[in-house]
Amino acid sequence: MTDAKVAALCSAEGLLGGCEDLERFTGLTASEVRARIRRLGTHHFEGEHLFRNPTSATELAWFYATSTTYIFANVIHPYNEPVTRLGVADGPVFDFSGGVGNNVLHLASRGVRSAYYGIGELEFQFTRARVARRGLTEMVDFYTPRGPPDFGLDRHAESVPTDGRFQTILAFDVLEHIPQYEKAVARLVRALKPGGLFIEHSPFDETATDTDVHVAAAVSMAEAMGDSMVPDIPGCVSGVVHFCYWRKKMTPGGDGDL
Repeated sequence: MTDAKVAALCSAEGLLGGCEDLERFTGLTASEVRARIRRLGTHHFEGEHLFRNPTSATELAWFYATSTTYIFANVIHPYNEPVTRLGVADGPVFDFSGGVGNNVLHLASRGVRSAYYGIGELEFQFTRARVARRGLTEMVDFYTPRGPPDFGLDRHAESVPTDGRFQTILAFDVLEHIPQYEKAVARLVRALKPGGLFIEHSPFDETATDTDVHVAAAVSMAEAMGDSMVPDIPGCVSGVVHFCYWRKKMTPGGDGDL
């Protein structure tokens, strides 16, 4: 990635000033931040993954919790297109995320009540700082990624209330990083209101191990969603069709009564 391309990415509307925010948050200079965004040498998250060489799900969880490179990879991901079509009536919106808050910043700035959960500790703290800097704290709730001593990726979403409080749940490019991701999905489904929408994009690598950057899915997304969820797009294969939409049935066991 060239300096010119990084400069163009950093100025994109969908990043909401994320590169400049990283300069303030890290104390690095603009050129130092951009070298990391370019993923030069040891600044590439795949290089960090290779160096740390996680050999178990717990080591992989610790890699994500403490990674210093993923934040620079994620900052150049703009808020996603489905987010632009969500309004106040679609809230509260819960962003189950590995990103740096672009989705919730965009939503909150338009008056949509939101909540954020990041799988990386550094991204989580960075997103909190960005929300506070823009005076949007009252519009965004935060759920801690995990509570010590439980850092396992299969424990993800355990801090999320399962009382059906969210109208919309977003999970973009995050579930494919979690071995036994279906445990997190089951909890997220319980956090969704009847009639609510679960939007996900999950490019699993079906040839991977459970310690690769993108893991294989031993359970299909339909199985993970369970009987209370139905696809809004029949036959959607997440990661092939860019976004998959799942709707929660209005009544337990009820089919199509939305």
